[in-house]
Amino acid sequence: MFRILENGQVLKVQNTNGNIIETHYCMVTETRRERVDDYYRVTVLEFDQELGTQVVISEELEPVPREVLLQELKDKYLPLIRDADLLGDTEEKTRLQQEYLQKKSEIESD
Repeated sequence: MFRILENGQVLKVQNTNGNIIETHYCMVTETRRERVDDYYRVTVLEFDQELGTQVVISEELEPVPREVLLQELKDKYLPLIRDADLLGDTEEKTRLQQEYLQKKSEIESD
């Protein structure tokens, strides 16, 4: 059994040995955002009282903003380049720099 509050919260109602226990189950309408590679999967769910579960109303993919991708790339490569430089491994440093610049230009050109 479920109870819906005015704020859109759905509570699951259970009768355990005469004690009524209400626990948060979900929201009547809920949006979930999940990262999938270079996209966000945005899923809108709605609670169906007859089924007693959430059903998918819509689902779409949104591209991750270019600025976020560039920052993630920088966060990944700059420490590696710095470490290679500190260790005196110029070959590895050059390889990482070239790889970083290539991936950066790919993101910027998309």
